[in-house]
Amino acid sequence: MDNPFSGIAAHAQGLTVLSCELGDTGTATLVDRYGHWLSADEHDRLQRFTRDEPARLFLAARVLLRGVLAGVCGCAPVDLHFGKNDHEKPFLLQPVNDWQFNLSHSHGALALAVSHAGSVGVDIEYVSRSNPVEKLAQRYFSSREQQWLATTDPQSFRERFFDIWTLKEAYIKAVGKGLAVTLEGFGFSGHGEQLHYHYESGEPAPAAVHAWLCRALPDRPVACVLLGDQPVAPVFAQVDLSGQWLQALPVAMASSP
Repeated sequence: MDNPFSGIAAHAQGLTVLSCELGDTGTATLVDRYGHWLSADEHDRLQRFTRDEPARLFLAARVLLRGVLAGVCGCAPVDLHFGKNDHEKPFLLQPVNDWQFNLSHSHGALALAVSHAGSVGVDIEYVSRSNPVEKLAQRYFSSREQQWLATTDPQSFRERFFDIWTLKEAYIKAVGKGLAVTLEGFGFSGHGEQLHYHYESGEPAPAAVHAWLCRALPDRPVACVLLGDQPVAPVFAQVDLSGQWLQALPVAMASSP
């Protein structure tokens, strides 16, 4: 079977962020179509799941990652090999090139970022889930983020909370040091379409932080953070698990280059 995600590679730029909803594609269908792409370790991990939905989400994420990365690298999906840094952030081990990636999933949806412009992090969240957002903001948000939230009307508070939370998760994943990064030591705020990154304390701040927020999927904001001096014009898009490019997605907020 050819790689149906190869066509997506034609759209890939210095930074490409893809969102994918699983829909009703079943685990058995994914195994039948793409099971030969997986490594022995991935097959073992798949077999250890005791419930179907987590197994389906894991498999879909590996399919999207292998299909898209193989397309941009010009190799077969099965020929990709991955490693992890000391903080468990995955990276592409073989073939050797400049492409970096990050994955996220939430409630039946995936987000994948691929970049050759620097270290990248991506996050997708489910806004409709039940969370004590006021308490979480007081505990984990920087003082400037809390001030920004304080100016929000009650009807928009949850949406803005998840905007910030999604950006913070993407930032931590871009830095690649896990919980060594203090959540309240940095933050994001904004006005209109303009995002602002700020550093307050903790780990030394990266030299250049670029951030984008997309709200095109219902109840699921997608945030991406790129660390690097190279200016990029990101592509956000929605794809499906058959490798089809469905539509470009508009960016709601972005930091200055």
